[in-house]
Amino acid sequence: NDTRVRAYFCGHQHINSRMPIGNAHQIVTGSVGLSTCCYRVLDIQADKIDVTTHRLDGISNWLDDAMNPDRSFDEDHPTFESYQWGNDNERTFEIHPV
Repeated sequence: NDTRVRAYFCGHQHINSRMPIGNAHQIVTGSVGLSTCCYRVLDIQADKIDVTTHRLDGISNWLDDAMNPDRSFDEDHPTFESYQWGNDNERTFEIHPV
């Protein structure tokens, strides 16, 4: 449990999310294929990392291929789209050093 770790990135959930775990954040990026159709850009600077999430151009009806629409919502994500795509603070944020 290294307190210097501020964030780690992972995938395979096919959704965008950012979850605090201890002093760090688990950052899940949706898939590049159908469903969320996105990628993240990290702008690494001396005092922070800016993270922005972008959808792939030219893909319409991206929610049509998203999985589990009946179970894709929670308290922080009341709609199917917000669950899959993430909220604003899960798509664009800063990571600061300890």
